[in-house]
Amino acid sequence: MTNNGLRSAGYMKERLLNDAERMTERDYEQLHHTLPEKLNSPDLRELRGASKWIGSMLERVGLLYGMIRDHEFNISTKTKALVGAALLYFVLPTDIVPDFIPGIGYIDDALILTTLWNLIRSEIDSYTDFRRRKANALQHV
Repeated sequence: MTNNGLRSAGYMKERLLNDAERMTERDYEQLHHTLPEKLNSPDLRELRGASKWIGSMLERVGLLYGMIRDHEFNISTKTKALVGAALLYFVLPTDIVPDFIPGIGYIDDALILTTLWNLIRSEIDSYTDFRRRKANALQHV
């Protein structure tokens, strides 16, 4: 990774950690109202099919959103705040690179989500396993 890449990754991690410390219940409410709307927006539906990495990023967003909303899954307050901060960054149009810029508008969102993914990888794996076990249990009912 280049020095610029390392600086960018460091900045994104610092930004994410700082934003997570400031998460409030009001932020989670805003997220619950804006994230589904953003995920279903015509722009993202179009990009999802046109770009594999955008589609992958949106799948991750959906998984992360489920992780903080699933009342049956035990998630730490710190992890919930990190996920919430990253998802708020994703939904807010006033980030480093505005989302409306064609082709590059979601690069910074992808960097934040990748940073988050790397920070909480084991918890994401636990949630994925939890969902798999839950689905298997429902099939056997």
